[in-house]
Amino acid sequence: MSSTPKQHRTLNEAAVNVIAAIQSLRKFAIHDVCASNKKDWITRCTEYWSEIPDELMAAAGLLKNRYDLDRVLDFELTTEIMDTSYADLGRFSLD
Repeated sequence: MSSTPKQHRTLNEAAVNVIAAIQSLRKFAIHDVCASNKKDWITRCTEYWSEIPDELMAAAGLLKNRYDLDRVLDFELTTEIMDTSYADLGRFSLD
């Protein structure tokens, strides 16, 4: 995995899609863990994170490290972000 980034990163279509996918997986995994004896939710999210294609991660401006995974899990996809056209997402920051 790569080192912790120290740059200002803005949102784009790929980043929003990755964030939404990881956050949806977290919701499902937490529910699934509560209903069974399967892996803890963070392990499942980490495994999924590591399997996201490198090209998509590069387009999203994300690295396959724990820092970026934690940022994505903590990021709030607000109504304002979700209602913004892809071309205008750059006005929002991931960091």
